[in-house]
Amino acid sequence: MKQVDMSDIRFDYREDILFREYVLRHNDKKAWKEFCNLHSNRKVKYGKLFNFYKSIKAKGQKVAVFILLRDGNIYPLNGATRLGCLRATGKEHVKVKVITKEKMTRKWNHSFSLCSHHFTGLSPDTITKFKNFLADVYNYEY
Repeated sequence: MKQVDMSDIRFDYREDILFREYVLRHNDKKAWKEFCNLHSNRKVKYGKLFNFYKSIKAKGQKVAVFILLRDGNIYPLNGATRLGCLRATGKEHVKVKVITKEKMTRKWNHSFSLCSHHFTGLSPDTITKFKNFLADVYNYEY
């Protein structure tokens, strides 16, 4: 297990991680409920998400997330909730286990936009608030 800087990880294709961060930073329970009601997402109640966030904030990260090293970039593979919580707490480093593309069991998917399957069905208001958060905090433009 090793540590990498949070800023070195490419989150631009995993908007679901950034969305978790947005929900926690803004305490947007309505957006979280909407997100969890979509067919592609786990059904995690906001209270459980917030308790996990508080635990990570108090005790730090205990379980490493898997990352992929590909073409000189670092991509998160799992641990979306854990990474969203770490980002919301402002942690600068993340414990990781590295997977190389040779060890990947699933086909690589190049998805670099907000049309992720995680967001199909969110209300326009929620998407606008999330896009504004990304623009304000990270200068991401979609």
